[in-house]
Amino acid sequence: MEIPVFFIVPNDMFAPAAVSMVSILENTRSQVKFYILERRTLPISRTNKAKLDDLKQRYSNFSVEYIPVDPDDFSGMIPPISGYITIDTYFRYIIPDVVPDLKKAVYLDVDTIVQGDIAELYNMPLDGCYIGAVNHPKEYWDRFPLFYEIVSNLKLDNPYFYVNGGVMVFNCEKCRKDNIGNLLMEKTRQYKEKIKWADQDIMNFVLQGKIKELPWQFNALLDVLRKYKYPQKEAKIIHYNGPKKPWNCSMFLDDLFWRYAKKTPFVGELKQMKKDAKRKNTVTYYLFNVVPLMTVKTEGKRRFYYLFGCIPAMKITQR
Repeated sequence: MEIPVFFIVPNDMFAPAAVSMVSILENTRSQVKFYILERRTLPISRTNKAKLDDLKQRYSNFSVEYIPVDPDDFSGMIPPISGYITIDTYFRYIIPDVVPDLKKAVYLDVDTIVQGDIAELYNMPLDGCYIGAVNHPKEYWDRFPLFYEIVSNLKLDNPYFYVNGGVMVFNCEKCRKDNIGNLLMEKTRQYKEKIKWADQDIMNFVLQGKIKELPWQFNALLDVLRKYKYPQKEAKIIHYNGPKKPWNCSMFLDDLFWRYAKKTPFVGELKQMKKDAKRKNTVTYYLFNVVPLMTVKTEGKRRFYYLFGCIPAMKITQR
């Protein structure tokens, strides 16, 4: 059995995507075919492709196909409100159509680490639904009031069912039969003034009633594990959702990411990405251009102030 796994990968995010791929290969005996959706105008570099091919010396159970996608096909679709997500996120709409002979396929965001066998996710029954995905846990609703705004804007039938799009199983055959890709694009343009989280909003709206809820273990969001104490050992897929990533800061469960990163030829590049991000988010003010008077480090919504560059002075959290 060959398991098709799709990623949407800008060239500058190829290194993190490779880490996710390696985590899959480390934990399955199945043959895996990775489908990489890339921008036709900014394709994956030959260097990156060669590095990924080098992994075949260690893993014999995978192949790769690169599928160019024209961003102009998604004109008229607004970018997500989260600045770290690009217009490429809408490429998810066409996954069932780009490989016409696939009956079923897995989609993963590049910021995922697979701890279990990907075959278990692929084999989850969809019971006639268009996709399978994990619902946001009930604890999220009170913490993020934006959920209620989304539900109100889109008039979702079930106000407590809104799945995360970072891990999905597509019923490709049914999606093609019912022309779901075109319907999603049509509704995105129609409701562009109401959506907040781009394609995720539209997929929840258009496919409601035909989304198979998957167990939380297949898309364990960081807050679910950290704040709400869901057992990490039970998580089959860790999702570093949000702007903070292991390759741009130190964070919860980043050791898991680096464990797999070290098995790729991209580990040096990833370390450099983290150094560059740290430098970008750190500003030092000097006295007479010589003495470091105050250093300000920004991590998400938090700012840390250090006197003389090393003495903790204050922390401010923006709301």
